[in-house]
Amino acid sequence: MMRCGIFCIFGVSLIAMVFAG
Repeated sequence: MMRCGIFCIFGVSLIAMVFAG
């Protein structure tokens, strides 16, 4: 994986929101 930045955080946040519903 390349350097994680705002994109990584945004992706994780989006997945977390989808999982939470």
